Amino acid sequence: GGVEVAIVKPTANFTISSETVFNNLPIQFQNLTVNGNTYVWDFGDNNGSTDVHPSNIYTEPGFYDVTLIAYDEKGCTDTIMRPIEIEEEWYIYVPNAFTPDGDRFNNDFRISTVGIQTLNIAIYNRWGETVFTASELDFIWDGTYTGLYVPDGVYTYKIEFLTNSERRKTIAGHVNVLK
Repeated sequence: GGVEVAIVKPTANFTISSETVFNNLPIQFQNLTVNGNTYVWDFGDNNGSTDVHPSNIYTEPGFYDVTLIAYDEKGCTDTIMRPIEIEEEWYIYVPNAFTPDGDRFNNDFRISTVGIQTLNIAIYNRWGETVFTASELDFIWDGTYTGLYVPDGVYTYKIEFLTNSERRKTIAGHVNVLK
């Protein structure tokens, strides 16, 4: 009787290194293939690679079908295709403190945004009372509530916003009021 040889074909698999992937920023692909030897990637945007763990920059937001073909030494192949969504780049910068004391510096609370269409912000004191709300990107909070400066301390903010590519998101955090 002949010797039976078990052929273990490659199992192609990959993942992306971050949860949110933006256009114009490099995206790292993690190759999770088992029993592979060489690889051919198609990123779905007319770019490709033969690296084990390649990266790619998508210039346009949208959905892309990423294909990985894995080969073993004997030329057996396995293919996986996975759609990924590239978001239009956005960020919100929120300062963590301000000093509403009437001097010329850092007197009010405002944020900077990129790639944001609309937002709603609410700021709460430590008892959960709303001390400020706004729905303009260029809002300014002067640190007052009902005409009086709020006490020093930590306030919680919640910002709900819509990105330029129509994604609804929420971020929350804290800001220190210091006088």
